Amino acid sequence: MIYLIVDSGAAQVAHAMLVIGWWLIPITLFHLVPLVFSALSWRELITAASRPNAFTVVWIRWIRESINSLLPVASIGGDVASVRLAHTQGVPAAGAAASMVVDTTVGVATQLIFVCCGVGLLLMRSIEHNTLAVA
Repeated sequence: MIYLIVDSGAAQVAHAMLVIGWWLIPITLFHLVPLVFSALSWRELITAASRPNAFTVVWIRWIRESINSLLPVASIGGDVASVRLAHTQGVPAAGAAASMVVDTTVGVATQLIFVCCGVGLLLMRSIEHNTLAVA
């Protein structure tokens, strides 16, 4: 983390932190909500006999997102790492990999729905503005 701050320019990072100010705390806390729900949903895909506890699954999910966000690993390195971490926590390798594939597929599908809704709303707004401009 220190290397990333120095490499990005410590003064620029400090300035950005000052601009954001105390808003960084609620932004970070808000991000924890979908992260926890996603982790707990993924946990339900793992068989009950080998299911890690909730804290462990949230920690694995946090590591997964961190790797995918911070490292140049084409957003799959975190998935591979989370399968490995789940396996080290007692989940069979096949079950860990299968649950990760389902979790990723559901994530992509929900993101697609979200994007389509956003595009639909933008198109509706565009049509409304064109109708008002003509009238």
